[in-house]
Formats: sequence, C-alpha cells, structure tokens
Amino acid sequence: MNKKGEKMSEELRENKAFISFEGFIGRYDYFLNLVLLNMISLVFTTPITGYYLNGADNFNSLIDFTSCFTLAPIGVRIWSLIGSVIASYIIISNVIRRLNDINGGENKSMNYGISAVFVTLSFGYIFPSFLAILIYIFGTIVAFWVLLKKGKITGAMQYDYKKDFNWGAFFGTWIWGLVNKSYKTLWMLLLWCTPWGPLFGIYCGLKGNEWAGTNKDWDNLDQFQKSQKKQSIIFIILNVVIIPVVIFAITMTLIMGTVFYITSSDDNNTQKVDKTIEKLESAMTTLGSIYFEGHEITKDENKYYVLSKDWSGYTFQEKKDILDMAASMASTEKNKAEKQTSKYSKTTELPKTKIYSYETKQLLGEFIMDKKVQENGSFKEYFSASMKAYQFYKPTK
Repeated sequence: MNKKGEKMSEELRENKAFISFEGFIGRYDYFLNLVLLNMISLVFTTPITGYYLNGADNFNSLIDFTSCFTLAPIGVRIWSLIGSVIASYIIISNVIRRLNDINGGENKSMNYGISAVFVTLSFGYIFPSFLAILIYIFGTIVAFWVLLKKGKITGAMQYDYKKDFNWGAFFGTWIWGLVNKSYKTLWMLLLWCTPWGPLFGIYCGLKGNEWAGTNKDWDNLDQFQKSQKKQSIIFIILNVVIIPVVIFAITMTLIMGTVFYITSSDDNNTQKVDKTIEKLESAMTTLGSIYFEGHEITKDENKYYVLSKDWSGYTFQEKKDILDMAASMASTEKNKAEKQTSKYSKTTELPKTKIYSYETKQLLGEFIMDKKVQENGSFKEYFSASMKAYQFYKPTK
C-alpha cells in the first residue's frame, strides 16, 4: 500500500457494517449491503407496487406516480413512507463510507450532496411524473458511479479471493451449498418463487467463496479455485442449457399428447371433447352473466352491456379483462352459430367488441388499434400500441 493509502487507513478504518457512518467500505461490501437493503425494501415496496399495477385506470396513468400514490389507501402510503425513511438512513450510512473510500478521506460537501441524491431517489414516487423520471435517471447514473468507482483506499489493498463472485453459488444456490457445506443457501428453497429469490441468488454469489473457503477443508488456494471453476461451469450449463431444454421437451410432449388426444378419431374421445367444450362454453356464459346485463352480436359489432355503477368501480386491468372476455364470448358464439371451430377468435372480434352502459347506452370501452403499426410496426411498437388501444370512458351521471 502506498504512503497515502497507509495514512488514510490510519485515519479511517474499514467498516463493513450494514449500518454505520464511520470509516470506509469497498465496492464488494457496499454491493453486499445494497443487496440486503433491497431484500428489506421489498417488504415495504410490494404493497405500493401492487397498487400501481392494479389500480391504474389506463396505461398513461400507470406512470403518473403522484396520482397513484395519493389515491392509494392511507395504510399503503404510510407503509411506503416508513420504508423510504428506513432505506434512506441505511443507504446514506453506506454511501458516506463508500465516498470516503473513493476520495481517500472525508469530503463532507460531496458526502452531503450525493447523500441528498439518494434520499430524493428513495422518495421519487411522490414527485410528478416528469420530475420523477428525471430523478430516477440521474439517480441511477450516480448510484452506478458510487458502486463501480474504484476506491483510493481499498484499491491499494491486497487481492482477496473471497470477494470474487461465485457463479456456481449464484446458479446452483442450495445444491451448490450442499456440495460445499454452505447450508445458508437452503433458504433458497423458501425464496425461489418469491421476489426475494433473485436477490438471494446474488447474495449467494457474493458470499459463495467466503462460505466455501471457510466451511470446507482445502489443501491450497489453487485447489479451491479449480474446484469452484468446475462447479460454476456445471451449474451454468445446467441452468442455461440442460434445464431449459428439459422443460421445453416436457412442455412439447404435453402439448403433442393433448393434440393427439383431441384429434383422435375415437368416437368416445370425440364425445368427451364435445362435452368438455360444452362445459367450457356454459362456464363462460355463466361468468359473463356476472358482468354483463345483456349483449347483441351482429356481423360488424359485438355489443355488451354493463351497469354504469359497476363499471366505475373496476380498475383498468379489470376493464381490460372484461373487454377481452366479451371478445372471446363473441367469437365462441359466432363459431357455434356457423358450426365452425376456429373461424372467429378473440383477436378477430376484439376490434368489433364494445362495452356499453346498460342504462344510458353510452359507449364505455373499445379497442382501437393503430392500423399503420398493426400492418408495418415492429414488435415493440405493436406491443405499445396494443396497450394504448384499450380505450375506457367514465359513465355520465
């Protein structure tokens, strides 16, 4: 270590704690703390995120952060604000130590300035949409700089193999843990299908070398590194190649088996399929009666009627599902009337299907697709246009 590094290490001690404002912290431990912080933050952000996704009236209002936040239940808002306060305190304690490492000492002006950026980032959802987007863009750039910038103090320290990312632990998690006697990875059995799963996988990758090096006996560093490299290759191949191929093969086998069963010429099978279709049609009709007060189907338009009061209480996603269901019901009814199997579909009937008020006959919902994008647009343009094509209107009093 150079003289400057020695001087700084005497003034500031390395501090890997999850919460502390003293000393300095390197990139590895800073990133490790960020992963843990994100796992905690999910507890506070999941309710408001769910409300954003389900409570928006349309695609544009989905990014209207201020409106979504102010219209959210008071409990959700308070819970989110508590989470933002806790996250701000923890992240500032880590950012200050990280900046001390980057600058080789304390720079209070920079510490305060960049800490303010992270606090603003934590509360970005309360700002108007345009300002919030700018905050997130600028804040993300600053966050990556703080994470990736090499520190003047830790950059002069000796190499530590325990801080290398272990891809075997990341891809193999609990199986890798059993091989390397690192049983903390067994938590993945509970977390793999939750939002915490990917974050815990990253955490395992960061801690993998430390766990494996401590919990299992190795003759030397070279043996350890060769073993971990082989395991990484095995688990990468399993996750990226073999497992997807097996899942695809099983899925295709099930699909082909189903198609073979349905298309079988056996009379009993045909009767079973017909009865199954009749039951599905009956179930769809029953489900439709819950939402619709009636309907009229013609060649050019499929009219479905709902109560205005009910329509006003539906979210954007519920309105979208109702319009999709009406289009599916219309296609089923038309195919049945003409004794067809697949002439009409939800895709063909969706542009013709409209939702009307049962009381006032006012148009409440329709699907209007941009024809230029539909004919010549890219997949990204088509997907964006299809979301905007769902048009819903408020009932007049």
